[in-house]
Amino acid sequence: MDHAKRALVWAALLVGLVVVGDARAAEQRSAAPATANIVNGIRTNMQPTTGALLYVGPDIKNQFLECSGVLIGCRTFLTSAHCLCTQSNNYAACAQNELANIDPADLRVFFQHAGIFHVRELYVSPTYLRGKRSDLMLLRLSERVDGIEPAVFNQKHGLPLPLGTSALIAGFGNTGDDRLDAAIKRVGNVETARCPFTAPEPDNICWDFVEPIPAPGQESNVCFKDDGGPLFIDFGSGPEVAGIHSGGSSTCDADAFAFDSDVYRSREWIRTVGGRDVTRKQCSNLGEVGDNFVFVDGDSGMLPRSDDEARFSFEVPEGTELLRVTVNGDTEKTGDYDMFVGLDSLPTKVDYDCKSSGVGQFGICAIENPDAAFVNILIRHVKQHLGRGKSRFQVTVTAFLPRPADGPTPWAPERLRYEVRSEERRRLTWKDMSRNEDGFELQRSSGQGDGVFSTRAVLKANRTFYVDVAKPDKIFAYRVRSFNEHGASEWSNLCLVNRPAPLAPRRLRAENVKFHRLTVRWNDRSDDESGFQLQRRMQGDEKWDTVATLGANTVTYDDEGLDSATTYEYRVRALGHGSICVPDSNYSSKLEVTTQD
Repeated sequence: MDHAKRALVWAALLVGLVVVGDARAAEQRSAAPATANIVNGIRTNMQPTTGALLYVGPDIKNQFLECSGVLIGCRTFLTSAHCLCTQSNNYAACAQNELANIDPADLRVFFQHAGIFHVRELYVSPTYLRGKRSDLMLLRLSERVDGIEPAVFNQKHGLPLPLGTSALIAGFGNTGDDRLDAAIKRVGNVETARCPFTAPEPDNICWDFVEPIPAPGQESNVCFKDDGGPLFIDFGSGPEVAGIHSGGSSTCDADAFAFDSDVYRSREWIRTVGGRDVTRKQCSNLGEVGDNFVFVDGDSGMLPRSDDEARFSFEVPEGTELLRVTVNGDTEKTGDYDMFVGLDSLPTKVDYDCKSSGVGQFGICAIENPDAAFVNILIRHVKQHLGRGKSRFQVTVTAFLPRPADGPTPWAPERLRYEVRSEERRRLTWKDMSRNEDGFELQRSSGQGDGVFSTRAVLKANRTFYVDVAKPDKIFAYRVRSFNEHGASEWSNLCLVNRPAPLAPRRLRAENVKFHRLTVRWNDRSDDESGFQLQRRMQGDEKWDTVATLGANTVTYDDEGLDSATTYEYRVRALGHGSICVPDSNYSSKLEVTTQD
């Protein structure tokens, strides 16, 4: 089936809170204190789960970017409630005042690696209070999104995050207060900070964006149209959606703060509304962005005037079974992009292998079994109603090859992980890398994995989880493999359940303190750490900077380039082994030291 021409069927609206976006109201939100694009970020064609929420209206004459969001299930998209509750600041008011105006048929969700999807149902958190808590909305899509592994959302890390926790933000918003350049995907790093009283903890996760501003991507902020986008934190088992962009100060540039609604606080509601869909790790056998047999390329450009054109050419990997080409462009000028794709030939407006020429700035071409060495792309700027200057766009090319196999036997599962479900229940999950398995064999061993393994379960094909009983006072090692009539795959990575984190270092101290340098020393209390992470900040700052990640058994670090007569604070922690599910230690006690004057 041609993925660019799939017929999508609208389903009936379910009972519950349903709200509609108003594109005109988006401009009125720009100065609101609870409004949140990635400022000082980096353009990217990755972060595949981050999508754009579009409003097309009943006449389907244009596409307006409403907000960003994130895919957390094969059909489930998480964003901010205020993106569509534009006239109401709480659940009750939105249900009463805006429910009658909603029509999910007016909405779309765009992903750079999958295309454009219709929306079937919408649900707003019943505890939503804008700027305070639960600024969350779930969209159920009419069709399953394939080619993207849904993002994991935080369901077990409920304690307040330590200030200075590293995180990554993503979105399609503007790059500053006076820049009309939304609809380009960008990412950037932040570190959590204390929340202002207007956005109370623990319902929100906050950060600051203050001078001096480092290189793009190192320290970033959200801005208009980034609302609803994800904040990712790695708690030790890979990135998880910990927050959804909710708001911040009235400025996006320097000396600003921002906050996200804490996803953990609404985990039960997400699980209830999302159902089994938000537990799935694999949506099809197509392969997913990040697999070693899925290739992503892309570029960006700028077309200032109507009738301007840009051309691109990318290699097509041999054996590609599905080729997707998408375009996303600046919507602030209400422009319109047409895309024409040619295989091993230069496309024109009348001679092409695939085209996307509908109204708006987002489009997709999908070609099955392209059998070509190159894909050539023509982007044409059809019109620009408002004429406000340069108009930016991105092109993304995703090539899906057949899922590989070593002969007739299936490939080994990957990313075996676990989460605690209760005092004695552990949920094991893994990534299915094959399309030809007949099932999976899960084994367990007492101890560190050097004992005898026994089979705990034999599971059907496509199954990617198992809940086991494992007493919390014992360490167990797990492994999983796939099998079919021809034999079994290699084993997955080993996952050590209940193995404690390494001990936190002690006696953090400073030696050889000079004007611009000093040596930090600590006591290593473990013999099983994979390394150490040393962090530093100036006294009075809230954010911690990671100054070094060091190897196992390291107990000193020479810190140079410091300011004289300045008090610094240090902390260090031992790192566990992420590949075998061992968490990091707590941080050591804080060390204060002042350089010489």
